[in-house]
Amino acid sequence: MPAPQDRSAPKFDGHPLSLKQFFDEMDTLANACQLTPEEKIQHTLQYLEWKEYETWRSHPSAAGQDWEAFKNDILILREYYWNFITIVDWLLPKGEISRRERDQIFFSGFNTGFREKLTAHLTLKHLDHPLHKPWPIKDVHTAANFLLASNSASNEPGAFPTSSQTHSNVAAPSIPSN
Repeated sequence: MPAPQDRSAPKFDGHPLSLKQFFDEMDTLANACQLTPEEKIQHTLQYLEWKEYETWRSHPSAAGQDWEAFKNDILILREYYWNFITIVDWLLPKGEISRRERDQIFFSGFNTGFREKLTAHLTLKHLDHPLHKPWPIKDVHTAANFLLASNSASNEPGAFPTSSQTHSNVAAPSIPSN
């Protein structure tokens, strides 16, 4: 496997559309090097920038030996988040939506049960956050990743929404028109 800074090393630029390509490159290269699933995961983490590295390694599957489970954990919330960001990044500069509305709509895109878990987690994490203000999208995204990663490690069925439940309930949040 090439060193992380090598020109031939797989690169993930943080853009949602390049994630599949990044995983495909990792699969091809790791298979050619005959890496175990655990080694694939560890090498994948080495090729990330610090922000993605910290988020991805927080998933319990990052310490495991199941390459497919690791990839699925990474993809669970990313699609909703990136689709949402793509839309609001277009709306914000045009003044069609405020940051407060953006944060509120992102949070409301999750199903009710998961929002309750998010609220409990965020309240404990940010004790002084005013309850009348929506949680910043960054904090909600981080908390949702944590809860979904915790779900992967949990043996309790139904403790949190499954990826298909979360995805189906968050894939198309409504954005109010003015």
